[in-house]
Amino acid sequence: MVFKHLILLAAILIVVFFPQNPHAQTKPDFSNYEYCVTDDGTFGLYKPKGWQTGTRKYPQGRMVFVYEEKSLSYVSQLFLEKIDSNVDAVAFAGSNLKNAIQQMPDIKILEARSSRDRMRTVVKYQRTVPQHTIIEGKYCFNVKHPTALVTLYEAPAKHLKEKVSTLLTIVANITILDDKAYQKLRSQSKDGGPATLPMREQSADDRTCSLMVPKGWNLTAGSGRAVCAAPDDSAGYLFITVDFIGKSRIPYFDSSKIPGLHYDYMPPRPPLISSGRWMPKSV
Repeated sequence: MVFKHLILLAAILIVVFFPQNPHAQTKPDFSNYEYCVTDDGTFGLYKPKGWQTGTRKYPQGRMVFVYEEKSLSYVSQLFLEKIDSNVDAVAFAGSNLKNAIQQMPDIKILEARSSRDRMRTVVKYQRTVPQHTIIEGKYCFNVKHPTALVTLYEAPAKHLKEKVSTLLTIVANITILDDKAYQKLRSQSKDGGPATLPMREQSADDRTCSLMVPKGWNLTAGSGRAVCAAPDDSAGYLFITVDFIGKSRIPYFDSSKIPGLHYDYMPPRPPLISSGRWMPKSV
């Protein structure tokens, strides 16, 4: 019932808008995580084994939620598109909290902070669930017109410090998947469900590297570099190591004598192209 309330609040939020002090964190045990694609193929994410996932799709956005009912731990992200240009994060948060209080009158706001441009707002809250357990969490509202992102995470207040690392790890690894690519992959499976391509190990001709490759994909590798792509070039990846050294700002120190690329910061592709080190089609 707790999770149904949270889903309902997200739906109310959409209807309305379409007319941080860090905790001590423990390092998560990644051996206990698994990759998961939601049943509708909308999201890909890493979650602790045994946790449940679900999604909701709306005319103006989509939401994914991940939870463990036993520990009362919950994470959700709501992705919205084409929001009102007059709405900022402060108004966004205010309206959402108003609706939340109507649904759950025991919510207590502990702290609320916003950026100077009013495009980011964080609200810390507490509420009580059956068995008198106090739940503590955070709502994070980020507005970047015409889109907005609402992130929520919560757990029992007495366990939040030890849970926050896991909750934020889930948040950081949520990805929206390409609908067309997923539907194509799904149609290729015999039972109509999500298809997982079998993997095979393949080595570079010069034996400098060996890796698992989806069956049917093309691999070109050598000298510790690799390009792997699907037969129709709809997906793939590149692996290459490059020594990158920023231009020195220290007087009387010439960093150009140190081997490697020498540029001010740029995204990975431009310096590779300009240096002539972009990986050729054949290695």
